[in-house]
Amino acid sequence: MQLAKLSFLLAREGRSDQLKTFYEFVPYLYGPYSFTLNHELDNLVRYGLLLLPTDEKLELTKEGQKAVGNKLDTRLLRDLELLEKNYGRLDQSSLVDEVYKKYPWFTLNSANKRKRNAAQIEAPCANYTIGYQGFQVDGLLNKLLETGIKTLVDTRSNPISRRYGYHKSTLLKLCQKVGIKYEHLPELGIPSDWRQDLENELAYSVLFERYEKSVLGTQEEVISKLSERVLTTPTAFLCRESNPCECHRSRLAGALQRLNGLPIVDIGV
Repeated sequence: MQLAKLSFLLAREGRSDQLKTFYEFVPYLYGPYSFTLNHELDNLVRYGLLLLPTDEKLELTKEGQKAVGNKLDTRLLRDLELLEKNYGRLDQSSLVDEVYKKYPWFTLNSANKRKRNAAQIEAPCANYTIGYQGFQVDGLLNKLLETGIKTLVDTRSNPISRRYGYHKSTLLKLCQKVGIKYEHLPELGIPSDWRQDLENELAYSVLFERYEKSVLGTQEEVISKLSERVLTTPTAFLCRESNPCECHRSRLAGALQRLNGLPIVDIGV
C-alpha cells in the first residue's frame, strides 16, 4: 500500500521526463492504486528481481540491483530524494491520510466511507466512445469514473491484448473492482482479417463501409437495444485505437445517434 501511494505521489509531483511513461492510477479501496504496478511487482518476484521477505518489506535481489544499474537520470533522482524528504517518515496510515487530503478524488472508492470526500459522477446522456491505445488500464478506468460512465461495452471481435488489463477476463474483473459494469459484444466488432493494409484514408473508408453493411446492417436488434440503453445508463463503447476516425466505434456511434439523436462524445486522450 505504501509503495502504491509513494508511486502515485512521484507520478503527480515529480518533474522527470521519465515519469511521462510512469504508472497511472485509479481510486480504489485505500486511495490511488495501480493494478498494473501490482501486476508488475508479481512479475519481478517471479523473475527473481525482487524479494518479499515480509508483508511489509520489499528488497531488490542482486539480479534486481544489476538490472537497475545507473539508469536513473539526475532529475528523477532529485524527485526521489524530494519524495523521501516530504513523505518518507510517514507511517502507512499517515501517508494514506496525506494523500486523501491532497488528492480527494482518489477517496471515491475508499473502504472507509467516512473518509470519502468525492462523489460519484454520472455522465449526461450521450453516445460515448473510448479507445484504450493511449491508456494503461488504470488510466482508462479512472477516465471512465471521472466521466461518470457506468457501463463499458467492449466492441472488439477478439478481446485479447498483449498489454496488461485488456484481455476480456482481466478487464471484466478490474471493471467490477471499481464499480463499472463490463459487457462484451463481439458481434459488433470487425474481424481481424479485415484490418489488413490500412495505409490511407481510402482504405479505412472502404473498411468502414464494409463494416456498416456487413456487420451493423445485420445487428439491428442489438443496436436498437443499445440506443435505448444509453438514454438511461451512461455507457461507453470500447475498442483499441485512440483516434475514433480510425476505429469502427465511430460508425457504431453514428448508427446509435441516428436512432436516439444523442451527441457522439469520444472520451479518449
